[in-house]
Amino acid sequence: MMEDKIIHTPRFDEQGRMRRKKRQRLQLFIFLSIVAIVSLILIYMFTSISYVKKISVNDTLINSTKTIKEKSGIQSKARIYSLDTKQIVSNIEYLDGVKSVTVRRHFPNVVSINVEEYDVLGVVKDGEHYHPALENGQILHKHNYAE
Repeated sequence: MMEDKIIHTPRFDEQGRMRRKKRQRLQLFIFLSIVAIVSLILIYMFTSISYVKKISVNDTLINSTKTIKEKSGIQSKARIYSLDTKQIVSNIEYLDGVKSVTVRRHFPNVVSINVEEYDVLGVVKDGEHYHPALENGQILHKHNYAE
């Protein structure tokens, strides 16, 4: 009975259709955006783009760049998002003369290792060889300086 008294005007119907179309476009845009983002993440994760391509190490005096890279344990087939940075830091901190280590990942596939070493304050004579003495009191017997 009440429905018989409702009067539909063409303008009111047109505005309703326009609102529905606008809402549908917005929903479609949001859906396609989510699908695109998920697709890009999956492509990155499951292709060779996410493999570690470069490991950069700052200049150090006591330990060589090669030694630091080897001690880090980073393989060329490792995925950058699956690296355990705490484990890498603890591996490198066991090297002689290392004060602190920071490991950072840079998108898309670069890892940088920043190693801070103790300063060499002097040398200690041991027979014919001289061994460096560090600021923390450690004497490095593996590193020899000839007379």
